[in-house]
Amino acid sequence: MFDKIKVYLLRLKSRLITPRINRDIKNYKYIHVMHNDKFDIPFVDFLNKNFNPQEHMILCYNTYPRKIRKFFPHGKNVYEYVYFKDINGFLEPNIDKIIFHSLFMPGAVDRLYREPELLKKSYWVMWGGDLYNAPRDEKNDFVRKNFKGYINNIDKEYAIKKYGMKGKFYEMHYKFPLTKEILDAARREKKNYIKIQINNSCDISTLEMLDTLSKYKDENIKITTVLSYGKLQFKDEIIEKGKRIFGNKFEYIDKFMKPADYARYLAQNDILILNQNRQQGFGNTLASLYLGLKVFIRSEISTNKYLNDSGIKIYNVVDIINNSFEEFTRNENAEQNKHGVQKFFDDDYLKSLLDEIFRDKE
Repeated sequence: MFDKIKVYLLRLKSRLITPRINRDIKNYKYIHVMHNDKFDIPFVDFLNKNFNPQEHMILCYNTYPRKIRKFFPHGKNVYEYVYFKDINGFLEPNIDKIIFHSLFMPGAVDRLYREPELLKKSYWVMWGGDLYNAPRDEKNDFVRKNFKGYINNIDKEYAIKKYGMKGKFYEMHYKFPLTKEILDAARREKKNYIKIQINNSCDISTLEMLDTLSKYKDENIKITTVLSYGKLQFKDEIIEKGKRIFGNKFEYIDKFMKPADYARYLAQNDILILNQNRQQGFGNTLASLYLGLKVFIRSEISTNKYLNDSGIKIYNVVDIINNSFEEFTRNENAEQNKHGVQKFFDDDYLKSLLDEIFRDKE
């Protein structure tokens, strides 16, 4: 009964809000299709500050009650939608580009598969989850292979190998919730121990890394990890194992933190280890490097190669097994790395990347 009521309310909501979208869409040049995520507000605020809001329509999927929305963006050019299939007008001649910020939005892949002509003006901002974990079937493979453009240079080699894409690749980085100003205000405190963060979210690979780090359990260390989101089915197991191996040297974060609070948390770490088997946590990685942390990422993960190729020293996770504690903790590249990642927090640099995407006529 509850599900029927929910479906009825969603349909009613769609009937109320969709006509405005279908009326206004022809007035915009660029259409951004998004789902409700922590990157939305910083991105939309940055977009509207640095580009003409009258050219950019933001379609944001969200069916949650307004009072519990955490990340829903604001602006006269922001439109909430319920059903992607109900939105018309994408082929209006005034619309130059449709930019999908991930493919997590319900109905997006289905619509693009049924109406492949939309792909001729569509661009996919490839997020790790919908690139690495996407279903492998005719529909999903066809859509992902046939976008006009792809926005994510970090995973370019993996994406081409997986889908055989022929469209143009662009580089873009979101305006991170952790800004340079917030990071600069998050001063490191003096302490007499080494603090090590494992992963940026709850993941089964945290269990493996707890075992790997167990050889340092008698050193003057603290182990920390983030368990507020991710694969939460492993949360209890991670906590139990962390406490069993490290005792009171193990701690964790299991709630969402405001950017300034999270920056202060990161600033107290000395080492970040990303042990996941795919690219993720890029914002956490850059923030940690800017704060002077030593960062380990698996060598097969695209972020490792991308940053090392950019002159930023990233270490290989598998080397930890053979590292002495002194080798593990030595960080000779902190200043070099901080200098190397500064551009990712520079508004002019981020603006130039977006400008190339919007103005490219290819």
